[in-house]
Amino acid sequence: MAKKGKRTPSTPLSSASPSPAIPFGKDELPKEISDRMGRRMFIFAGIPTFLGILVFPIAYSLIKYGGIHLPNVAVVLVSMGFLGLGVLGITYGGLSASWDLGRKGSLLGFEEAKTNFHRLKDGLSSEGTRVRSNRRTSQTVEK
Repeated sequence: MAKKGKRTPSTPLSSASPSPAIPFGKDELPKEISDRMGRRMFIFAGIPTFLGILVFPIAYSLIKYGGIHLPNVAVVLVSMGFLGLGVLGITYGGLSASWDLGRKGSLLGFEEAKTNFHRLKDGLSSEGTRVRSNRRTSQTVEK
C-alpha cells in the first residue's frame, strides 16, 4: 500500500514527440507558464468579477442613501455584464499569456493571444481529424 502524500508519476498518454513550437511535452505544463497564465486570468477575470459583485452594494447605497431610483433590471444587467466579462477574461487570460519558456510577452498580450489561438485551433483540428479517422476505421472493422 502506498503512503499517504506520495504521488506516483503518471505515465504519458502519448509517446509522440512534442511540437517544435512548444518546448514541453503534450501532457505537461511548466510552472513558469502556468504561473503566467494564472496571473493573467486573475487580472482579466478577477477585476470584472469583483466589479460584478460590487454593483449590488453600490446600487443599494445609491438607492438607500443617495435617493437615486435605479431599476432592478438595470442593476442585474450591469452585474451580469461584468460577470460575463469575467468568464471571457478566464479564456483571454490563458490565451494571452506567452506559452514560450523564458519569454514574458507583452502587457495586454494581443499578439500572444493571436498566436495561441491559432495553436489551439490547429491542435483541435488535428485531434478532430484523428478521432474521425479512428471512428471510420472502427466502423469498417465492425462491418
